[in-house]
Order: sequence, then structure tokens, then C-alpha cells
Amino acid sequence: MKKIFIILLSLLFAVIMFNCGGTTEPKDDNQTNGSEPFECKVDGEKWVPNVSENGVTASMAYGWLSITATVIDGTTSEQIIFSLGAVTEPCTINLGSAFSGKYANFLRTVGATSPVSFFTDDSHTGTVEITKFDTDKKKVEGTFSFTAKNVTGDNTVTVTNGSFSLTYTTN
Repeated sequence: MKKIFIILLSLLFAVIMFNCGGTTEPKDDNQTNGSEPFECKVDGEKWVPNVSENGVTASMAYGWLSITATVIDGTTSEQIIFSLGAVTEPCTINLGSAFSGKYANFLRTVGATSPVSFFTDDSHTGTVEITKFDTDKKKVEGTFSFTAKNVTGDNTVTVTNGSFSLTYTTN
């Protein structure tokens, strides 16, 4: 039952975030975390969203910040989804279980198969450091890394060297 709840929760966030209209903007030249609005390494390989419309979204809904990024490569799609809780200023967020409300989810779908979901939990954790949070301009910037476990097996995915510089929407 717990696994079904987690899968349904991740799909709900994916749908909500994919339909939100947050935008991405290139980072300033003096920033050192990368040249893309959202980038990281997934299991050591560079991972940069490549979907032209809504490939990266950031949304503040009911006071909670969520970020979603999507990569599509042929018949494979991948998403990184963050639920970060109530963010009001720069801070460090410890990622844990979905029940904590502050977690990361990595979804991978190959062809017509069901998505494979990886979640942070009490044993597979990470952090998101919000380095800039501007409510007037609705800008959020930060760095991240996490390890997440497959909800139906023992496989893990490791995400490192992550950074983002986004404009968020409010609902």
C-alpha cells in the first residue's frame, strides 16, 4: 500500500508540475554552478533538460516550492521532481521520505512501460541548498545532490553536481 501511495504521489506531482508555467532563464555570466538553468549528473552522466516548452518548471503552490525537470531521449523520458516544503528565504533543505514533504523523485519511462520511480527516503537522502530566493522577481537559485531508491527494488540512482536558476510561478 505504501508503494502504491508513493507512486501515485509522484505521478500527481509530475502532472501538476508539467502543467505549470514556470520559466527558465540563463544564469548570469558570473555564476559558477553551470551554464544551464537546470543541470546535474545522473549516475555520473551529464543531465540537462531538453524539452523546449515546460522542460523545467518551478512552482510555489499553497506555500510549497516544487521543481520539475524533464529529459526526453528517443523513447526514454526522465524527470527529476523536488518537493521542497515552505521556502521563504535561502536555506538548506534535507531531503528524506515523501511523508516528510521534502523529498526528491527520479522517474524513468522507457517506451510504453510504466515509469520506474526512485525516491529519497530515510536511508537514501540528499540536500537542496537554496542560495537565492527573491519573492519580488520570483527567482530561485540553488544546488542539489541526492541518492534515491527504486520503490519496487534495490536499485538506486545518484544525482550530483546539480544546480538551478529559475523563475517560479505562484498558484
